[in-house]
Amino acid sequence: MVEVPLTESLEYDVGAFVDAVSEHAPHLVFLCSPNNPTGTVLLLEGIRRILASAPGLVVLDEAYWEFSGENGRALLDEHANLLIFRTFSKALGMAGFRVGYVLLQPTLRRQIVKVQQPYPLNRVSQEAVLAALSLSTIWCSRARRRLR
Repeated sequence: MVEVPLTESLEYDVGAFVDAVSEHAPHLVFLCSPNNPTGTVLLLEGIRRILASAPGLVVLDEAYWEFSGENGRALLDEHANLLIFRTFSKALGMAGFRVGYVLLQPTLRRQIVKVQQPYPLNRVSQEAVLAALSLSTIWCSRARRRLR
């Protein structure tokens, strides 16, 4: 494992990340944006530079993406080696249900399914997330109507 420390101002040092990735050629790179506990956001250009230098997979943990102005979704079309991990735990207050999801290219999905547990999510968690999404959709639709 190779760690790349944050700068003194607790920002990502994208140049140091690119240097470390180029030097060590890891099979897997983990990024967290917004970072926990600092709240530091890694801008798209920085993520793009790290992705371009990575020979393997890059995991972008976006557990708190709803609380920032940035997310890496737009990069999925450009980079087949990107996986974006997200969760319903933070923004929807569902930490006890342990429900998350991943955004990725279809070609990667076929590989990920090979190592997935046969029953990764219990029935209670499934029902809870479906209810939360339904309520979220209703709330969003009402908010849109109020804005018109």
